[in-house]
Amino acid sequence: MGLQRYRAEDLVQFGKMVLVKIGFPEKAKTRLEEAVDTTRKCGNHLMYLPGQKEQETRKKYLAHGIPLTPERVDRLRRVAADKRVEILFDLKEV
Repeated sequence: MGLQRYRAEDLVQFGKMVLVKIGFPEKAKTRLEEAVDTTRKCGNHLMYLPGQKEQETRKKYLAHGIPLTPERVDRLRRVAADKRVEILFDLKEV
């Protein structure tokens, strides 16, 4: 039986769900949410629930694209052109 592959994003989300179920019983999760809400009402927006910053970043990237330096784009083009890879590099700027 060969290896099965899963999207990294799905595995990360699954891991977070397991941590919430096992590591943060419902009472602790509720207290954490209350602490975040209270902190934000006081004007401090630096406190986040686990995974919240990643979700906000993902939404921003989906709406506006992922920022890449010209050097990174060049590297991606070289990797795509490698004879071992040979994939079409058709990324377009947003």
